[in-house]
Amino acid sequence: SDEDMTKRLGHIGKWGVENSAYLLAAFSGADEYVPSSVDKDLLLERMCRAMNGSEGKRENCERSVAKPLMLETGNHNLSEGQDDGDRFVAAFAEQLEFAVPSSS
Repeated sequence: SDEDMTKRLGHIGKWGVENSAYLLAAFSGADEYVPSSVDKDLLLERMCRAMNGSEGKRENCERSVAKPLMLETGNHNLSEGQDDGDRFVAAFAEQLEFAVPSSS
């Protein structure tokens, strides 16, 4: 349930706020280890909502601690989907730039 997920993942948002940290929650849409019956988009949304909870939202900030990234065609290790590895690296670089802005 959403309540169980929040109990298990809610500490991430609190820790992120306390430590000025961010999390990129990447999920592979074609992950061979996740049953095809699982709605991966919904699962990713629920996970991020649970991680952010009420404590993962920052005041006066444009985003919460956990940010979702769905790689629709990516398999578990991103070796199959076209451009998924590049999208992940670009999203990670954006995440890093947001967390540690350059001084220029």
